[in-house]
Amino acid sequence: MIIESHTLASSTSHATPYYVIRGELPGPVFMVVSGIHGNETASIHAAHNIVNRLRQGEQYVHRGTLIIVPLMNQKAYRKRIRGVPDLNRTFPRFRNESASHPLSVALLQLVRRYRPT
Repeated sequence: MIIESHTLASSTSHATPYYVIRGELPGPVFMVVSGIHGNETASIHAAHNIVNRLRQGEQYVHRGTLIIVPLMNQKAYRKRIRGVPDLNRTFPRFRNESASHPLSVALLQLVRRYRPT
């Protein structure tokens, strides 16, 4: 198993860490994104817990790829608010629209790159 650390929107003030965990064998791609709203903390803690358990060898990905973005909206999390703007509202609603926030743009690029199943 290989654990890689990366950063979404790395050239912006919204730089956000994420992890790509590759199993020994090929398989499906699964993505966990948490912390879109800074006041919804349970998923953030759960995602960090998964990353820590993988790093410590308590959990293991044998087949496929797991991508974890444990805390999408760091600024909102620090204030424990939903976010300004509400990051969830910055994703495109229709195929021909674009995302309107650097983090949502970066997350959509990540989805297009890995194509989670």
